[in-house]
Amino acid sequence: MSDDPELEAFLKQFRPRRPAPLQSPPSSGVRPWRFVAVAAGLLALVLVFILEPRPGARPPRSGESTSGVPLPTVAVLGAALRAGRYEAVLDQTNARLLPNPLRPGSALSELGDINRDR
Repeated sequence: MSDDPELEAFLKQFRPRRPAPLQSPPSSGVRPWRFVAVAAGLLALVLVFILEPRPGARPPRSGESTSGVPLPTVAVLGAALRAGRYEAVLDQTNARLLPNPLRPGSALSELGDINRDR
């Protein structure tokens, strides 16, 4: 094995022992039902704030976006497609709904400024 007699004597003293059983962690007194109660209360508060109508706010009508801009219906888009004006109708809707990236000072303008990368 080894040429070191002290190491040999030390290793011969080794006796395998069974490890002690693991101790369970002490109970902190917190019950799972408390977590359920707190979660249910928070869920109720969130639902109240989400479902509560805001003063002066009305739900969007059919065919209207949340910003109040009328959206083209399927019938309008179908008629525009048959008349060859489909892209013009989409461009008009785009101009009304999407932010203008060329407006000075807008976030889209700042993000699209390639001169800042130099």
